[in-house]
Amino acid sequence: MGKGERLRVTGFLVRRDSVSDQCTHYADPYKFRVGSDLLIPTGYGGIINHSIRPNLVKVLAGKKVFLEARRPIAAGEELFHKYGHNAVKRFRHKVIKGEKGGNK
Repeated sequence: MGKGERLRVTGFLVRRDSVSDQCTHYADPYKFRVGSDLLIPTGYGGIINHSIRPNLVKVLAGKKVFLEARRPIAAGEELFHKYGHNAVKRFRHKVIKGEKGGNK
């Protein structure tokens, strides 16, 4: 993947604090903020992990979310982006409470 190339993050757009948001609390660390809404990712966007040294960066284009390569990424190299502060906070809270999850 070349520097500047983008992957579109597909998924379901829900209103923050709506019933849909509350019913999918298990996915909180993985949701993307899109204005006042949240995108619950599916496909590749849902399996890209967090890193403090990401090789992807989130780019918004209206209500569409993309992950853009910050540098060339070799075939087989794991993809990372930096979760937002609120996502990291929610994720750490779940780990402390004993729910399953991981963090890189």
